[in-house]
Amino acid sequence: MLKPAYFKIDLSDVRNRVKQLARQYGTYAFFESHGSTVPLTGNRYEFIAMLGVGEEIICVSNALEQIRPFINQHRSQNNWVFCALSYELKNEIEQLSSRSEEPVPFPLAHCFVPEVVVTIDETGLLCIHSNLQEPKVILHKILNEEKCDTYKDPKFHVKKKISRSSYRLAFEKTMSHIKRGDTYELTLCQQAELGFDACDPFSLHEKFSSISPNPFSVIYKSEGKAVVCTSPERFLQCDHERLLSQPMKGTAKRSSNEEEDLKLKNGLANSRKERSENVMIVDLVRNDLSKVAQKNSVKVEDLFGVHTFPKSHQMISTVTCKLKTGMDFTDIIQATFPMGSMTGAPKVSSMKIIDQVEDFRRGMFSGSIGFMAPGCYFDMNVVIRTILLDLEKKRAVLTAGGAITFGSTVESEWEECLTKLKPQLEAVGLKTEDIIER
Repeated sequence: MLKPAYFKIDLSDVRNRVKQLARQYGTYAFFESHGSTVPLTGNRYEFIAMLGVGEEIICVSNALEQIRPFINQHRSQNNWVFCALSYELKNEIEQLSSRSEEPVPFPLAHCFVPEVVVTIDETGLLCIHSNLQEPKVILHKILNEEKCDTYKDPKFHVKKKISRSSYRLAFEKTMSHIKRGDTYELTLCQQAELGFDACDPFSLHEKFSSISPNPFSVIYKSEGKAVVCTSPERFLQCDHERLLSQPMKGTAKRSSNEEEDLKLKNGLANSRKERSENVMIVDLVRNDLSKVAQKNSVKVEDLFGVHTFPKSHQMISTVTCKLKTGMDFTDIIQATFPMGSMTGAPKVSSMKIIDQVEDFRRGMFSGSIGFMAPGCYFDMNVVIRTILLDLEKKRAVLTAGGAITFGSTVESEWEECLTKLKPQLEAVGLKTEDIIER
């Protein structure tokens, strides 16, 4: 990759112009932090655009075996690397299977070295990396893109609704497993399918982000599929030998009334149930990190931190460690994926139960999307608060879930799922009642 170049320019509309440039590429990813901060460590970049494919690897089997040499080679060359990991990668990491169909199918893993990378980092400068052209040529293209402010609403319609009775049945089955001791916490999800006439992923992401701007947002398009994600949760961040995970368990809705909103936040902070859910996953994360950590280096830096996002209050804990010598990205993924916040604990037993009680395959939902930057740094999100798009079959998938423990009630868990689905539905122009089967 050519030597990066930094530019001090008026940044007021550069983000929009970079998005316009991205539309010219068949494959792209656009990460955005929306100026948000996360406990202990914020985002290093305000945005990252990864445009076009220099080299790539798309895996439908033997994914970990294939991505290891690809990633190690390009990290050693200080290249930028995009990485998307499907939840279904679990079947290679553990002896598991998935019985249902995947409505919007993605590969188990997709990694690519982009032709062009455009960033704004903590310096506030625009930085351009390019494989093919001088950065000044790319800058000229960006500055000559027409600003696009118009969102064209696609028309979405419901193809598969969520069912309160089906959810109740899945909840009861989950509770029976909890009472038997097969699991003590399980993330149970439900999924709706939509159809649409036409959809521009960037325009949809723009609207979704305006409704729910979160720090680990990403739009990713490749092979006629797209992920439109405004995730509030980080899976893993690694800076040289320091590895960090920030499991999010515990959700409370927001209120427009300031006094009521504070009560909801304090209620989450003091909830025994939510603290119990959070600490179970923290223990699981500690155990996962210990597989790749130096002895006695795993630490809980922040426990039960409550942080406010536009649509919800979230309980987030932070666990860190120092990596053993010789651990690479694939070793870390093998030890920690999928993230405990989206499975439950014990992890393997919970994933087996999930496949029995959920009547769909999660696919990219509950997976992870992120980037590797030059200088031994990577950051991976948790794919939640997401709309999955099949642009050729004109199909969309919305999924949401919550943690079930012994103290859970079906009514509160059902409502939590609907709360998490509300921003996605608003983005596609639908209401909660539109997707509920009567």
